[in-house]
Amino acid sequence: MAASPQSLVRETLRSRVRDLFGVELKDVTLEFPPSLDLGDLACPIAFELARVLKRNPRAIATEIVGGIAPIPGIRAFEIAGGGFINVFFDRASIPRLLLDDLLTPHAPLTLGGKVIVEHTNI
Repeated sequence: MAASPQSLVRETLRSRVRDLFGVELKDVTLEFPPSLDLGDLACPIAFELARVLKRNPRAIATEIVGGIAPIPGIRAFEIAGGGFINVFFDRASIPRLLLDDLLTPHAPLTLGGKVIVEHTNI
């Protein structure tokens, strides 16, 4: 199954920070902005890095966003305020990506041990 847009954004930002600054992040915080005009997701990662790198958060965000390659389902990354990274989904392509994933044959799951199947009605 394809990764969700949120997990793609998290992994892209984690990888970009590792490549640029040599910092390995355990988690990348994603928030929902107060308005859709500000994007579908917001990431305060530059503020967290500013403490470690002793640099301006907006400059850090600019550097991070500057080299991000296109991601399926993501229209744009933009910088807002003092250094938030706002993410805009390509809403027209996400249903197509999900449908393509459903129609693509995947390798069967190989599970070790037992599998429990539960149902609510007989």
